[in-house]
Amino acid sequence: MDMVLYDNYGSKIDVIEIPEKIHQDIFLNNDMWRSYLMLKRISDYYLTNIYIKKQELEKLKIDLKNISRFISDDSIVFIEQLINKLSSENISRIHISGD
Repeated sequence: MDMVLYDNYGSKIDVIEIPEKIHQDIFLNNDMWRSYLMLKRISDYYLTNIYIKKQELEKLKIDLKNISRFISDDSIVFIEQLINKLSSENISRIHISGD
């Protein structure tokens, strides 16, 4: 799964690969993700294809932070780094696509 970050001008800022292990840790190793609306939208590793606007990024960051209580320590480190990247003021939207 890939996450592409865009700035206010629609230019690509960064591409973040979400490893399958992280996805499995969130979505396959427990069912807690079903409680989080934004995580439901990205639950399919292969078929996900969504855009998330800046207004919704905060919800995604909160869901990622909350799910961190239920995943392995290795995955938590990745999630924290992802949240930090998503917190950049330069990001206007993201595109998440499955592999």
